[in-house]
Amino acid sequence: QQGTTTVIGDFESSALKEFGNITTGVIVTELADTLEISMMLTTPNLANDMVGALVYQVLIQYGETSNDLLAMEFKFAVKDIHIDGTFLLLFDQETSELIKKKIKKIKR
Repeated sequence: QQGTTTVIGDFESSALKEFGNITTGVIVTELADTLEISMMLTTPNLANDMVGALVYQVLIQYGETSNDLLAMEFKFAVKDIHIDGTFLLLFDQETSELIKKKIKKIKR
């Protein structure tokens, strides 16, 4: 029943990671195709407890090498099930600069 999950086991974790992997693959592929650049992605991870602390730590480490990230909010709906989420795409400094240049060209 929706909203009753209290523990995410191995099966549920694996399903959520695969969902994230497929969704991330689609987003990165569309972004790369739109910007006409080559992009590779790493396998997404799953965080379901203390997410704020985890994201904060990742951003601190990431901030040492780059200042930019791409954040996207999304909504998925299947029948009566609705999922809200956020994707954070982190790039190295060189890739960030390339993406900003490509976006500026598209806006013109």
